[in-house]
Amino acid sequence: MNLVELAAFLPQIVTFMPTILAAIETVEVFRADDPTGKKREDAVVALMGPTLALLEARAGRDLANDAEVEMCLRYFIRFLVSLLEVVASTKARSPVG
Repeated sequence: MNLVELAAFLPQIVTFMPTILAAIETVEVFRADDPTGKKREDAVVALMGPTLALLEARAGRDLANDAEVEMCLRYFIRFLVSLLEVVASTKARSPVG
């Protein structure tokens, strides 16, 4: 999948950014003992499965079992996790006050 094709899925996934963030936070809490990023990412993707299933009727295709949709979702999850890490790092370095 090239960047243009990937960009076609982003508007739908961005719509569910609050849901994806909630899934990331849930996995962070319940998988805190597992430092492996891949396992955590897999857990977030699994939590997003029902949400993708809800979108299937609107999209007119099987999103929950589409490899390209899953790849886009994984890229977006990595982006959000990286963004959260930058925000946390910036907060940790900034002076109080």
